[in-house]
Amino acid sequence: LYDVVLTDKQLEAMRKMFYTGGLTAAYLNAALVPIGNCLSTCCLGERTQLINLLMDMVESSPVLANYQPSDTVLNIPKRELAELLLALTGTAGILGSSSLTTNICAKYPREYELDTSDPTMVLRAVLELARLHPPVTEFNAILDEDREFTVGAKNDKRVTFPKGTELSVILFLASYDPETFPNPTEFDPTRDNLMEAVMNFNSVGFNPIGSGMRTCPGRNIAAQLNSDVLVRLIGSEP
Repeated sequence: LYDVVLTDKQLEAMRKMFYTGGLTAAYLNAALVPIGNCLSTCCLGERTQLINLLMDMVESSPVLANYQPSDTVLNIPKRELAELLLALTGTAGILGSSSLTTNICAKYPREYELDTSDPTMVLRAVLELARLHPPVTEFNAILDEDREFTVGAKNDKRVTFPKGTELSVILFLASYDPETFPNPTEFDPTRDNLMEAVMNFNSVGFNPIGSGMRTCPGRNIAAQLNSDVLVRLIGSEP
């Protein structure tokens, strides 16, 4: 991604921040309220050192070699951009992908007979498992125009939210909507609308070529990685 070869120290920093670092080292945990507020500055020292080490790596990488703040990128300073890229790499590229991998290993229904020689069906199985067990359960959006939504499952009240409203979209609930996915708790990679309606990569539907400018940039890597994991998993079991 950054056209660099990580040193052992940088790899260890990645592991601590985005895998097994605990409260005082993990990138996300120590930033959450109220957890982060309860940790003293001295307790967060290791986390700060890890962030700076990896920010140095991103900032000095070939990808940012010619970067200059401009109106096009909101005049974000290079150092600040390095941290944003680090956060995106860790949360989307590492945490999200590894969560999906964990779900595949732990929750894939072994009784389902999957033709692992068919890459399309393997991908469908990965996407269907991601629908049932979303690695990312929500995303946030800002309305670019006034929109009307149904509020309340019982009253079906229609409410208009004005442009600029911040929304939290619950992917888990959307993935279990019986009007879109009949028998939503059933594992069925052959669903007719799976590729068009699945919501797991910050977009509706899965298209290897692209699904808009704000879709997950690592979706193809995550899908291919976990397709390979699923094939290996099935092939290794009696």
